[in-house]
Amino acid sequence: GKYTCEVKNWLNTGIDRKEAISNVTSDVWIQYAPFILNREKKFAVFEGREIVCECIVDAFPKSEISWYAPSGQRLSSFTEEKSLNATVVVSQLH
Repeated sequence: GKYTCEVKNWLNTGIDRKEAISNVTSDVWIQYAPFILNREKKFAVFEGREIVCECIVDAFPKSEISWYAPSGQRLSSFTEEKSLNATVVVSQLH
């Protein structure tokens, strides 16, 4: 968010007093490492049926989520992502 430091004093001009104000605004962004919100590790599925695995991640800035097969092959063509809010993303592997 935006945080502002404001300073003021009174200047004597000889005839009257005048308030003088200066300020500076800083943008502060809290960043944090990705945190996986769900922890399913084992799935059971009938042969020939589709399974959907989910990885729900909270991170700022947005994290890059990758799925890999047991062989190490990246499975990006079988994944789908949707944002739940500004920091939480659900990645599904079909």
